[in-house]
Order: sequence, then C-alpha cells, then structure tokens
Amino acid sequence: MQHTFSIKTFFKKIIPYIWGYAYLCELIKYLFSNFLPFKWYMRLPIKPGKLINANFSFGTVILSSPERCSIAKKLYWTEGIIFPEEDRIALEYFVKLTKISDFVLDIGSNSGIFSLASGLANKNVKVFAYDILPEAFHILVDNIFINNLSAQITPNLIGIGKKSLYKAPFEKITSEMPTSIKLDENFKNVVSVNVEIKTLDEIFLENNITGQACIKIDVEGFEGDIFKNALDVLKNNKPFFLCEVLNTNLEVSDYDNILSSNNYKKFLITDSGLIEYKNIKAHEKFKDWFFIPNEKLDEVKSFLKVG
Repeated sequence: MQHTFSIKTFFKKIIPYIWGYAYLCELIKYLFSNFLPFKWYMRLPIKPGKLINANFSFGTVILSSPERCSIAKKLYWTEGIIFPEEDRIALEYFVKLTKISDFVLDIGSNSGIFSLASGLANKNVKVFAYDILPEAFHILVDNIFINNLSAQITPNLIGIGKKSLYKAPFEKITSEMPTSIKLDENFKNVVSVNVEIKTLDEIFLENNITGQACIKIDVEGFEGDIFKNALDVLKNNKPFFLCEVLNTNLEVSDYDNILSSNNYKKFLITDSGLIEYKNIKAHEKFKDWFFIPNEKLDEVKSFLKVG
C-alpha cells in the first residue's frame, strides 16, 4: 500500500512540473478523448497554473487551480463543457432562476462555479457563497477576482445548517482538493480552524435578504439540518432551491415533510429534463432536485422543461 501511495504521490507532485507535460496532456486530449474512457484520462493531473474555461449558453467563466480543483480539472478534459447532461441542465436552469432573483446563496460553494455563473448571468444579483473548507475558500476567492465579480459575490468561510462549530482542516488533506466534506468528518493529526455553522434563518436576517432568493445546496447529506433551521425563511421568503439528495441520506422524509408543509413542489433533474414527484425519492443515478414554491410555479414553468 505504501509503495502504491508513493508512486501516486510522485506522479501527481513531480510529473506535472516536467517540461513538456502540458503539451502531452493536450496531445492526449486531442488524440484519445474520443477513444479512451472519460474516467481514465480525467484522472491524469493537470499542469499547475492553468486557467480553465467553463462554458455556458450565456457566456464563460474562468476557473483556477485545476491541479487542486477537480471541477476545473474535469472541465479541462471536456473542453469547458459541463458533463454529464443532468449537471449541465441543473446549472443552466439554476441560472435561469437567478435571472428572476435578487439574491443567490451558494451553500457548499467549493470553488464557486454556481456563484460565478450566477454573477455572470445577472449583473444585478447579489451572491453569497458559503463553504467550510479553507482550501476551497481560497480558490473561490481567486476565482471571484479572476472573473471580476468581487462587487457581486461575497465569499464566506461559514457553514449553513444547525448552529455549531466545525473544526475544518486548514492544510491539504488529500492529493486533490475534495469536492466537499461532511460536517461529521474528523481529521486527525492536521492543523484545523474553527468554522462557524449558522442557520439559514440567521443568514437571511444578518444579510437583510428580503427579495426573491435562489439557493443551491450541496452539503453531502446534511441538507436536513438546513431545512429544519430555516422555518422562517421557508414560510416568509419562499426561495427557489437546487438541492443535492444522496441515496445514503436517511433523513430525506423529515425535510420532505417540511417542504410539503410549506407548499413546495419537487422536481428531480434528469438528463432529459425535470420530473415532478409528490415526495422526494433518492435516485441511484440522478441526485439533484429543484424545490419550487407552488405559488411561483407558473412563473418558472415557462423556462423549466418539466416531463
């Protein structure tokens, strides 16, 4: 095991810095992307320092640090195309909702692709991005400035859920930055910092969020804590939600009932559009859902393709 780890570490930390490696990656992408399995070549490390385009129907944003950020790394190999299709649909539809919103909250923002896309598409929207991983926060800040969106996007090293403190790893914990970490994960023998976890009700009050809000939630199964501590927001503000629902989450029925009691409709995002369900059911393949207030459904159905 130690031998395998050493080879992997050598490859990721040494090989990308060798002269000509960037040209080799471009050659692999050009010659073999149509023949090799995608999951094979996307495992290859990227030469540090490259800036990666993420292309949308409404424009392009730039992501930094593909050597650490798996989102930027994946987009390097796909030539900036969001993949798979259900992920592209989720992001494009989310941005359509931000165009009729005053505020965007990106909860579990990671390197900020949803925040950046929202700021690009709607120059009047105010974006608040939240993550509990310091490394992700630093990359997020870089991406905000690279895309000239510092006037619109406010980055926060804060978690949203049940009020508490989380000891977040301050140093690199893996060879590649995790796309997310769980609030119940413990990292031993690493330098950590205290990250505050606030409730969504608190966040709305502190930031005076009174207009239409559009919220993305990607918190690795802890979304129940967000909804349970957002009863005032659900009742009075009626935001749009894009939420990741994992099939390992055993508390789905709890927040499903909370959403139903606040008159929300639920739509699973598939690779061919949206499917409405009365109740949230974790899907083996598709993980993202839209939760839309019933009274606002007519307003958004014109641009959300519902099957």
